[in-house]
Amino acid sequence: MKNDLPSINYDDFYKFVTSFSVITFIFGITGATIILSSPPQYWTYYTGSFSFMIIAIISVISFTWAVKKWKVNQEKLDTQLDAETSLKLLQLRKEAAEYEKQIEELAKEQHPFPQFDFLNNLSRHHARSRVERTIKK
Repeated sequence: MKNDLPSINYDDFYKFVTSFSVITFIFGITGATIILSSPPQYWTYYTGSFSFMIIAIISVISFTWAVKKWKVNQEKLDTQLDAETSLKLLQLRKEAAEYEKQIEELAKEQHPFPQFDFLNNLSRHHARSRVERTIKK
């Protein structure tokens, strides 16, 4: 039978660990505060407060670990997105240059006379403005 469960996305895993660490830190500090503010009974007083403080310390350690891993993944993702964007811009510029070349050839074929040179300039301007609008999108 085919497994329909989604694969683990590590970016989401580190976000989960970060959120869980914040919650356990609040739980640990709150528990230690409640126990320390209650009347002292030797065993529960020290053992309970120590346990909650250990929970808080572990949550701080797991928080810093998850944030570092999350940051590394985000930097890799940013680099990948920058590369993809650069490739798309290069492709658009290449297509724009080809489009402009085609327009110049058409303009020369249709208006071979120098007195109509303003039409060639108009065609080039139209091609450039179309390319600029495409790149801005």
